Amino acid sequence: MTVFCRTVFLLCWIYALCSGQGGLSFVEEDLTFELREGKFSVQGIYYFSADKAGTYLIRYPFPDPVIYGKVTDVHVSELRNHTSLEYRWVKDSASVLIPVYISDKTPVLIAYSQELQSNQARYILTSTQSWHKPLKKASFTLITDTEFSIRKFSISPDTLYIRGNKKIYHWLWENFMPERDFDIAF
Repeated sequence: MTVFCRTVFLLCWIYALCSGQGGLSFVEEDLTFELREGKFSVQGIYYFSADKAGTYLIRYPFPDPVIYGKVTDVHVSELRNHTSLEYRWVKDSASVLIPVYISDKTPVLIAYSQELQSNQARYILTSTQSWHKPLKKASFTLITDTEFSIRKFSISPDTLYIRGNKKIYHWLWENFMPERDFDIAF
């Protein structure tokens, strides 16, 4: 990245931090998880809306790497224009500047992998409470191999399908305000 691009990015970052999140809403999420021996992958489409179009700063938390493992392969993009978005590590989270349009929901893809430290995985849900209103819709899908054994979910799945050599667990909520994180023990 050139010095000019870094400077512009930093100025946008500072402006977003100073101007606050006025009017930005987190309205929906559609998540796909994949759990294999030693690796937890997350691919989420997050939908945002705003009272006015602009660039907004969001914080995307990751589970504690000491307990759950190192986060790798992070990818962030705005799906409407197929544009990769910059992010910055801040402790155990990424700060992302996202463009939001006033006329509709803006979809943002955030994907990452986590090299698991033990027989548990976590996806942080309780950060949704910081938005002060429930998600209109939340959909989760977890994919594992059929021989992969799950001992416990913090939130029981609505359905389980077996397709070929894959188990597919699914959760669906409306007006969803999570009270606990999504934990899996295997």
